[in-house]
Amino acid sequence: MLCSSSACRDYSDSLKTSINTSVDPCRSFTHFVCDGWERDNVFSVRQHQFAEVVERVRDFAFAMEIPVKGQNETQMAAALYRSCDDVVHGRSDQLALVMELLRGANITWPEDPEGPGDLLHTLLYTSLRLGWDAVVTFTISRTPLEDALVVKPGSSFSFVYDKTVGFETEEGKRVYFNELMRAFRGDQRNVTARIVSYEDTIAVENMALGKLAQAYSVSERNGTLSRAQEFVDAPDAGLSEARWTAALSRFRINLTGGLNVATRSPSYVKTFVSLWATLGEAGMHLFVSWCTVQVAALYTNRELILNYYDKDSRKAQVYSDAFCVSRAMIMSNAALFAPYTAQVLRSDAMVDAREVTLSVRSAFRDRLEAWPHYEENVTVVSNWASLDAPFRTFAPLKSTGSRGVP
Repeated sequence: MLCSSSACRDYSDSLKTSINTSVDPCRSFTHFVCDGWERDNVFSVRQHQFAEVVERVRDFAFAMEIPVKGQNETQMAAALYRSCDDVVHGRSDQLALVMELLRGANITWPEDPEGPGDLLHTLLYTSLRLGWDAVVTFTISRTPLEDALVVKPGSSFSFVYDKTVGFETEEGKRVYFNELMRAFRGDQRNVTARIVSYEDTIAVENMALGKLAQAYSVSERNGTLSRAQEFVDAPDAGLSEARWTAALSRFRINLTGGLNVATRSPSYVKTFVSLWATLGEAGMHLFVSWCTVQVAALYTNRELILNYYDKDSRKAQVYSDAFCVSRAMIMSNAALFAPYTAQVLRSDAMVDAREVTLSVRSAFRDRLEAWPHYEENVTVVSNWASLDAPFRTFAPLKSTGSRGVP
């Protein structure tokens, strides 16, 4: 069948330039299909496509009229995106504000806080007030009979972990650390305060990050909600129901039915509490502070964003644009994408896509069953007629409860 549309012709041209005909597809189908693209492009096809989507969303966000008061969900998301975009492109420097907000969470890194630091307050504040939940996230789930404070892995945990494991040399890691220290120590130095060393910071990181990452990888973040009593009653970590009640009262959180901390990620929560007990309040507070500062830096200024992306301005722009969109999505789910979706997806687009996918599946199944080595007792696809797996990305979003304090 010949192409009859410009989209089809564009796709064919891209495919021709991408294919490497010198490679035997039976030996390496990936190299056969992708060599040409990888030779001429820094980013993958998916990353290029996402960048185009982000650009459309950006145009929509900057074209929207946003009132000073009475903003709806989409307008608030657009305002957040604009603010983030201003930082990414160097039109705004929010270092002073970010440091002030961190102090509200009792994070004074690289200076040691006075005393061991109230880690529970820091965790609640960074999640419920700031949205810089690098290690754990709290949301409030309300029902007519009982409310729950739901705890799960930090929404920005991957930013910290990916950066840490991505260092190729110790020197690169020190440069990254020193740039953050220079920025967050600032000019207003407390000459009597103890400054945390690189060695102290990396020591607690080495003890905690890998264990949390292992628990994160197997965490059932969409599993059944169950009580996380080990997060409430943990004497070795200095946690008790009385401490929780006092901490929540400072945020004016009143849970119907009494204190109920719940999770869908029990292994992650248990690992976190165990590390808290092992490292102590001061050690775990240092770890959480270090992780949070790395996330907060992405909201601060262009220099610190470039520091995260190893001074690669092209990579910084593409990934920071995606970062801004992801933060706005947390606030509004998919509301900010609605105009783009309306432009790109016709009302019958999903019907057409499902029909095409089923046709491809049927043709593949026919060829598979005609293969001389086909074995009927070997399962290739569990349900050929079901499209739940390939189309799960397009499934309607489910609400996960309110974020913050009503």
